[in-house]
Amino acid sequence: MINVYERAKELYPDPWNKAMLKRLVRNGSLTGEQYEEITGEEYDG
Repeated sequence: MINVYERAKELYPDPWNKAMLKRLVRNGSLTGEQYEEITGEEYDG
């Protein structure tokens, strides 16, 4: 199984962008804390 967090770290910011990561948080694949770790910005939902 793919670890979404590790994959997101590899693919951000290109080709994955913040909008894509926010969708992953909304569907439960990433946490808000993971979003913040990857992007360096606070997740505002």
